[in-house]
Amino acid sequence: MKTCDVWVFHVGRGVAGAIRTPAGKWIIVDLGASSDFCPVEDFLLNNLPIEKEGERRNLEQLIISHPHNDHMTALKRFDENYTPGFLTVPNDNDGQNDKKKVNWERIQNPDDELTNYLREKVLLGRQPPLVAVKDNTEGFHFEIYYLDPHVCENDEDLSTSNYANNISIVARVYYKGSVVLFAGDMMKDGMKKLIDTTGLGKRLEDSGVHFLVAPHHGLRSSFSVDLFDKMKGGKSALNIISEKETIADSNEIVDERYGKEDYASGHKVQIDGESVSKRKIRTSVVGHIRMRLFENGNRLVTTGDVVL
Repeated sequence: MKTCDVWVFHVGRGVAGAIRTPAGKWIIVDLGASSDFCPVEDFLLNNLPIEKEGERRNLEQLIISHPHNDHMTALKRFDENYTPGFLTVPNDNDGQNDKKKVNWERIQNPDDELTNYLREKVLLGRQPPLVAVKDNTEGFHFEIYYLDPHVCENDEDLSTSNYANNISIVARVYYKGSVVLFAGDMMKDGMKKLIDTTGLGKRLEDSGVHFLVAPHHGLRSSFSVDLFDKMKGGKSALNIISEKETIADSNEIVDERYGKEDYASGHKVQIDGESVSKRKIRTSVVGHIRMRLFENGNRLVTTGDVVL
């Protein structure tokens, strides 16, 4: 039976995910890493090994949702080993028109090492299209949604302090009725604009979301009531938080609503070999997460190192 497999890795504060389409194509969504886990070293090189030493291997698509370090920690290691057919990242490449060019002065730490590597090494010589890779398997769709940077910079309804987060690329996986949504670091004002001005709103109404990789690590500042209101049924099945444990007295607190009945119906999750019903799971608690979407419409969520 064909499956679509979607991973969310435990990388602490950052985000790193992978998608293997029913036809076996690979899409990487962000490259966060920690001292304990690197999505390149500890996953990709095992599943897509380099065929000859010193060479790089092709894969279908790399998406860097937005240029913040916790979403591209392993970028150099990826670039040493892989060449993506589609390199998809908000950028200032000359191949883009002015409306799609990033204002790097509004990016946090615009001159740090990783940002410079992205701009001067990875993007150099490429004109990355903001499109999604195709897989012609019946019942499978992969789509991306985003706000043009000039909208985030100039729209009075958007907070300019959240510019870098609101240019996040949002990725949607659909297979045989099952939906996974990677929400990047979208803030609630940006998410409302995205829903209102792109095709994402219609998709949410028609198919809902089964597995939501919560925006901006699930923090309170990004909880979007508009996102849930637009979803078919008004709630997801399971909300996934890619975030370290909340530090006492920190203002960066994971929103408790992700685990409430009003915003999640619940889904069975395999944790340490036991099947339990959850509305919210955190990578900091359960480790790595794999969502297996079957062509018959069934879904299986498994956690821990067994998913690697």
